Amino acid sequence: MDVVGTQAVPASGALQAWSARAGVSGDVGMLSAALEGARRVLGAAAAAGELRNKPLEGFLKEVRREVFRADTLLDELDYYRLRQEQEAEAAGAGEQVVPASVPLFIYI
Repeated sequence: MDVVGTQAVPASGALQAWSARAGVSGDVGMLSAALEGARRVLGAAAAAGELRNKPLEGFLKEVRREVFRADTLLDELDYYRLRQEQEAEAAGAGEQVVPASVPLFIYI
């Protein structure tokens, strides 16, 4: 996946509202802001063309990896939000559901 070529998508309004109810809205907001900043750095580096600075190339490779991981984490949070919404709808319809829990792990 080319994270430089993708547009930064801030946390959706639904994810922001869910994260506020879950007590992690500040963390989600900071992660979204950091992700936007990292994408700008990667975009500027891509626009500059080929780098001849090996340490900087290594740093940018690490930034790309972390952008991918942050995207994945936001996607997983949104998945759990959607799953909880489905469970709530199913419970309202009298269906038996297995509750989803928010993952208690963080990518390190």
